[in-house]
Amino acid sequence: MLSTVFTRRIGRVLAAPAAALLVACNGGADHAPPTPVAGSVASSKAAPAPAGKTDAHIAAAVGNPARPEADTRRDADRKPHEVLRLAQVRPGDVVADFGAGGGYYTRLLSAAVGPDGLVTAFNPDWVIKRFPQITDRMAALMANPAFPNVRATQGPMDQPGFAPGSLDSVFMILFYHDALWNDVDVAQMNRAIFDGLRPGGHFVVVDHMAQDGSGARDVQTLHRIDAALARQQIEAAGFELVRTGDFLRNPDDPRTDGVFGDLRGKTDRFVYVFRKPR
Repeated sequence: MLSTVFTRRIGRVLAAPAAALLVACNGGADHAPPTPVAGSVASSKAAPAPAGKTDAHIAAAVGNPARPEADTRRDADRKPHEVLRLAQVRPGDVVADFGAGGGYYTRLLSAAVGPDGLVTAFNPDWVIKRFPQITDRMAALMANPAFPNVRATQGPMDQPGFAPGSLDSVFMILFYHDALWNDVDVAQMNRAIFDGLRPGGHFVVVDHMAQDGSGARDVQTLHRIDAALARQQIEAAGFELVRTGDFLRNPDDPRTDGVFGDLRGKTDRFVYVFRKPR
């Protein structure tokens, strides 16, 4: 049975044809575009401020006691408070977690946007096929009364089925490189995300950095992507880069090793916030 939130916001969620429901199973004024610094990543000079009136909802989302321990153990490495604050997620937002997996960011976003917001947890078809347990995990997440504003969908990465202008933000966390790894039409994927966002909406991308100038060379072997290539591809869809964060940078990562070994959770990562022009 559809929740009150979902019924009220149905016009702003995913269009059904491209991503069927798995029933069983951002904000204040934007800063000016950043100035590039050394390397391929533009850096945000201002560190996130302590939790206060402007981001109490984010602090509450991170501290939500309904989050499983398996999630909270990862917070020190993933710094979700800083990511959500940089993204300017607000109560009432309609957002998508693109490549949601088992729902780490889905749960955070659910609490951050609150009862008047909506979160679509989108997983590509190939993810569900390779990791069928995700279907059960999403079913359990949606059955949890602590996360009543979540809906799970699936479909092709380049056809996620977002209704035009329906979303305030789209999050793609440690997953952009997988589009290239799976030979997805990246231009079509980025355009679908662009079209799904309202004017002024944000596309938030965090990923493992490859060496500068390497392009897509290490996508298949190391699961890393050159930050400059990701930026170039996303801007080609019409986005503008408005904010970046350096809080997930690790200068001790040589960016020559795979991301699932000793560096797991400690890789050098870029954080980009793109905006669809108003």
